[in-house]
Amino acid sequence: MAADHNAYSPGSRTPSTFHQRSHSRSASWSYTSGNGQITLAPLNPIRSVIREFVPSFGHRSPGSRSSASSPLSPLSPSSYVNIAEVLRDANDEEDTGTNRMSNFTAVNVNSGNSSEADAEHGDANMAPGNSNSSGNGSGRAAGDRVEFQGTISWLEKSLPFVILLLSRIMWDHRLGILVFIGLCGTFLHANSTVKRQVSLKDRRLNRISLWTFIFLSGNVFFIYYVFYNQHLENWKPFFSRMDVWTVFWCVGITDFVIRFITMALKSMVVVQHRKIIPFRRRGKYYLLIENFSHLYRMLVPIPLWFAFFTEYNYGGEYFAVIATTLYLLLKARMIINKIQEVYAACKVFGHDVQYGSPPSKEETVEAGNSCPICQEELKDPIKLRACKHIFCEDCISLWFDRERTCPMCRAKVVADPTWRDGSTATYVILF
Repeated sequence: MAADHNAYSPGSRTPSTFHQRSHSRSASWSYTSGNGQITLAPLNPIRSVIREFVPSFGHRSPGSRSSASSPLSPLSPSSYVNIAEVLRDANDEEDTGTNRMSNFTAVNVNSGNSSEADAEHGDANMAPGNSNSSGNGSGRAAGDRVEFQGTISWLEKSLPFVILLLSRIMWDHRLGILVFIGLCGTFLHANSTVKRQVSLKDRRLNRISLWTFIFLSGNVFFIYYVFYNQHLENWKPFFSRMDVWTVFWCVGITDFVIRFITMALKSMVVVQHRKIIPFRRRGKYYLLIENFSHLYRMLVPIPLWFAFFTEYNYGGEYFAVIATTLYLLLKARMIINKIQEVYAACKVFGHDVQYGSPPSKEETVEAGNSCPICQEELKDPIKLRACKHIFCEDCISLWFDRERTCPMCRAKVVADPTWRDGSTATYVILF
């Protein structure tokens, strides 16, 4: 081995024996004892091989003064490499080569010559892509969360100002708000009272219905007395300028007044004797009164909104004409539909509906001679055509003013019984 490790001098013309045997590598080397380094001849092939494992080999460091003085310079006659560093760098490059090979097999995973190992490496290489996609999704979610938190923060900062603004608006319109609250309370109380008295039938208290009539009539007169200078009873109240708040005020007050009058009329129907207005026909009276009330409530706002849309500043006459025309067309469509409903209510009022026929004595005895609704002896019994159950005629008529099915078997007998129970619409027709 000593003979094989003879040093090769760069200036020597005669190659050593080892150099001749290793001509296929086109390089020779020798070991310098005592310093633990290998002396490599500056031959390009072996340098290329080493650069594959040590990328920094043969390049000048930025701090080197000259190419001749640098041990890694390609111009130096010999290079000295530390064995431990070369082995460590070689191991690192091995790992890098493995990763590079994984990337290569991931590109060729669909080729016919790829092996199962290549497919496994391809799947492993696709995993980072999936993680990137999930990372992008989490990034978007984080962005949305930050934006939502910013919106909440803005709302928290703006809330005091919004409360202050609303308090100022409520203070400026305190009279209208208080009047609206009082009218709503009055309406809800009167409506529930009328419905309760209608449902009691013979057990109703006429004094309560009369008091309801007086109370509602007094409210109407009180409203017109307090706001007499506005002339709310006219089709066009007295105001210097019809802005939107003025229109809402006039329409709202008038709508409450009409509903108060409607409930007062229903209270007068309640107190009537059964011989004047039978109980089985009272639902039709309530239906007719309510439909005419709806029609009148839809006609009242037309002059007010017409005056509002026709008022315009200089240059706004074209817009006023277009807005007024559109409003009138919209209102005409609504009025036509309501007229059809009133016509249907008039037909129902004029037509005496028979839910069944009188039963025989045997059928009455078999039914126990007791009405399932009032739990009393049958009066003017009637047997339903749909299900053959027997009830008092007044009881079942009152039942069908609220329901459309038989109280015993839930078979459908009548159509929609809306407004036959004495109730009044709770919504305000503002336009």
